[in-house]
Amino acid sequence: MLDLFHQKENDAEWKARLRHILLDLDSRIDFGIYLTRTWGRELYERFTVFMDRFHVSGWRRWLLVEPFSEGLSLAPAASS
Repeated sequence: MLDLFHQKENDAEWKARLRHILLDLDSRIDFGIYLTRTWGRELYERFTVFMDRFHVSGWRRWLLVEPFSEGLSLAPAASS
């Protein structure tokens, strides 16, 4: 049976519950974004440390790495 006198209390209770659910959802999304950013930063740092092992400079770069890189870039164009 419909209670006509307490309808506004039920509406207020429903709205409060909805606000709680939306606040919980918002906090979970914010925390997920924070964790993703932290994870991404850690991954980037690990990648840069790993790639620093392959750093080549000076005469080795110009004598070995650059001609090899250019050869790989121009080989597909020469084959077509």
